Parts: sequence; structure tokens; C-alpha cells
Amino acid sequence: MYGKDKPYVSYSAITLWRQSKDRYRKRYYELERGYTSTEMEFGSQVSRTLETNACSDDVLARVPRYSVMEQELEVEIDGIRVRGFLDSFDPVKKRFIEYKSGHLSSVGEAPWTQAKVEKHMQLPFYSLLIQEIYGEVDDKCHHVWIETQFKKKEKEFDGHVLTTTSRELELTGGMEIFERTITQEQRDVMRELIVTTAKEIEEDYRKYLSTV
Repeated sequence: MYGKDKPYVSYSAITLWRQSKDRYRKRYYELERGYTSTEMEFGSQVSRTLETNACSDDVLARVPRYSVMEQELEVEIDGIRVRGFLDSFDPVKKRFIEYKSGHLSSVGEAPWTQAKVEKHMQLPFYSLLIQEIYGEVDDKCHHVWIETQFKKKEKEFDGHVLTTTSRELELTGGMEIFERTITQEQRDVMRELIVTTAKEIEEDYRKYLSTV
């Protein structure tokens, strides 16, 4: 076990463990509710819209997608149960797409660039799981960034129209599609990371249970 009622590891769990063991323990051992931001909630809303294909918005209607949305992946790797969900999956060509939404920084920098996509470990994680389950995987995958912004609000005060920024997000119409090639070496590195991290968590959780 990798936490209370958690018999598998996921990419988010692996990432959290490597970022902060204390936060992992609070989230999965003590079941504290994780942090949720406006951006995260809006991103979930975008994902649900794409999944149900209820894309009345022109922006989301232009987002590339494959025949299967929210494909669950579950497989054992060296005796470790691993689980993930693909945003969009082509079961014939064994290709996948990952979606991320986000807004420009205060200095106009995009949250995703080709260089950042090349380092994004979630992509080789999914690529490995597909290969383990189906025996093959297309080395090429796509990462789609959907641009958001905080809505502007106008109100009249003392004869003047004032513009303020709300905490409500909206799509801007901007979108960028990145392509990445995942190598076998990168999948092998991810396999080692999964196994090493899972064993660390499993051992740590046993120690935790002995103290409660």
C-alpha cells in the first residue's frame, strides 16, 4: 500500500513524494484535502467539456482529439500497480494527447514552451504505461496548451468607467500544440523512477502504520 486505501501509484503521487514527503504523508496517509486553486478548477472544467464533447465554445471545438477521451491505464510494473488517465488516446496508433490550460505571466511569458514540454516527465510516464499494456506505443505524442485569462469587469464610478480584473477565468482563443518524441531510454528512466519511488513510499508507509 502507498497510503490509506491507496493500492497503486500515479504520476501525481510520484511527483508529490519527490517534491515533499511531508505533503505526501498528509495527503495520502492522513487524507488531508489537497490544495485547489481557481486555475486547477477551471482546468478540470475544460477537461470535462472536452471529455463530454460538449464544445459549444469555438476554442475547444478546435482542440485536437482522438477517438477515446479519458482513457484509464492500469498495469503492474515490477510488481507495482501503476495507474493513470490519458486526456485523449488513439487505440489504433497508440498515440496520446495531454491538455493543459493556463494564462500568461505578468510579463507575458507562456506557461508552456517546447523546452518545458521536452522535460515534462508525465509524457514518458504515459508512454511507458501504453507500451506496458499494449506492447507498443507511438514515440510521438502531443501536449496542447489552451490559453486562459482573468475576466475584465467594468463598473461606473463617479462618472468614470473603471476596469478591474476578476478571479474568474475565461478562454482567450489562444492555443499551442507541441509535439514531442519519447525515446525508449526515457521510458526506461521512468520505469526506474516509478519502481524506486514506489518502494520508498511503501517502506515509509509501513513505518508510519507502526506508529499509529
